[in-house]
Amino acid sequence: MKQIDQSMELDRSWFSWEELQSLATGAQQIIDGRFEGYEVDEEKPWVIVLAVDSSYWEIISSDTEVIEAVAARFFQVEILSDDEIRSIAG
Repeated sequence: MKQIDQSMELDRSWFSWEELQSLATGAQQIIDGRFEGYEVDEEKPWVIVLAVDSSYWEIISSDTEVIEAVAARFFQVEILSDDEIRSIAG
């Protein structure tokens, strides 16, 4: 299992879902984080999670179930237009 030191900056590190879950469990704060989820053998992510600061996150996904799950879990959710998503996702 990979370990992340608090001061460590990661760029393009790859983790399995289980590793990411384990690492996220101990995370107290993430600032300027970008997490992308890929299906096996796919070049484009199916989900992007942007941690702007510890209280503001952006979730981008082509999977409507992901968007619905996020919207059901959090109080303040804004659904963006396709153009807004493209400008963020790059």
